[in-house]
Amino acid sequence: MAGDEPVERLTIGALAQATGVTASTLRYWEKIGLLPPPERVSGQRRYPASAVGLVKLLLLLRDSGFSLFEAKELVTARAMPPHTWRELQQRRLAELDERIASAQAARAEITSGLAGIFGSAPN
Repeated sequence: MAGDEPVERLTIGALAQATGVTASTLRYWEKIGLLPPPERVSGQRRYPASAVGLVKLLLLLRDSGFSLFEAKELVTARAMPPHTWRELQQRRLAELDERIASAQAARAEITSGLAGIFGSAPN
């Protein structure tokens, strides 16, 4: 009967290998609620194949500068209305714009200071 096929389950090692994330990181993400607790077979974690996509999403969020707390909020928001996801992304963009402006101001100050000390500013 269709639908009776066994669902592919991944060990923590297989999930780590498929995503490039260490097993200890996966356990930590599970502990803080970023990853849902997997099934256990003889005491070993067995993740659904969909966990690969979730881990890759978490990596994308991390690489985009989101904290673990923000990533958890965004992953939770996936099940919420699209405007909630959009609001979280817009808030992050505003924070990044503030950091960029602050970094540019600091750079301008340093450049100005160097020009005053050495008579010319570096490029």
